[in-house]
Amino acid sequence: LSDDLSRGLTGNYVGAGIDENVVIRSIYGAYKALYSLNMRADIITMGDISDYPAVILPNICAISREDCGKLKEYVRNGGILILDGKCAVIDELSLAYDVIPGGGLDEISGEIYFETDDRDASFELGGKRVVGFGGRDIPQICNAETVASFTDGVPAIVKKSYGKGVTYTVNSQIFYGFEKIGASAALEFLKMLDAEHSLKQLEATSEIKYRLCEADGKILLFAFNYTDAALSDNVKIKLGERDYEVSVSLDANDSTVIEV
Repeated sequence: LSDDLSRGLTGNYVGAGIDENVVIRSIYGAYKALYSLNMRADIITMGDISDYPAVILPNICAISREDCGKLKEYVRNGGILILDGKCAVIDELSLAYDVIPGGGLDEISGEIYFETDDRDASFELGGKRVVGFGGRDIPQICNAETVASFTDGVPAIVKKSYGKGVTYTVNSQIFYGFEKIGASAALEFLKMLDAEHSLKQLEATSEIKYRLCEADGKILLFAFNYTDAALSDNVKIKLGERDYEVSVSLDANDSTVIEV
């Protein structure tokens, strides 16, 4: 439904460069940004969210009322929820919610959407000036903490505590922007999240890219060297109370799988 709705509304987006595949590209952009920072990521269903410390909803326009309740419970119990772009616009019957985000998510986001404009979407994050994508989502109500502001003071990113957890709302489309043009706002935002919540399970120093997987009681480390030079690394992995160190050496344009 999210993909269908985005295709129908694409022509009405304010801001250049929005295509009809915005939902799929936003999801891929989030995964790609996390992967580029060696942050573990999975594309999951609602039944899996309790297994993850943070959940990103990138332009997920359609969310059922039941799933909105599950997301609220997830945050209440200590989860970190990130809403990027247009989320919870319609329910499972394609009926529009009274507010955006709907289904009660406005309570945990601390915002209600008003309109999108095409004014300057730049803001400062982590000491760097970055730019949003696809216009700015302007809230009509905001009772959350402002983390970053656009140049005219309109909130770019807000943070709302709810129960034991927290929700971050991004008033632009940073993951879509990262997938489409490599906009750095998504990376700086993820770095900020990691600095505040220690989300990374893997620390590395080289240009080798990693993917960490757990299956059937095994921990597998996938390593990829996309460069034209041989690289070596000493990787530190933290999984709960368990700490591991793994040495990795790869030839140019090489890959390997290591059982930790």
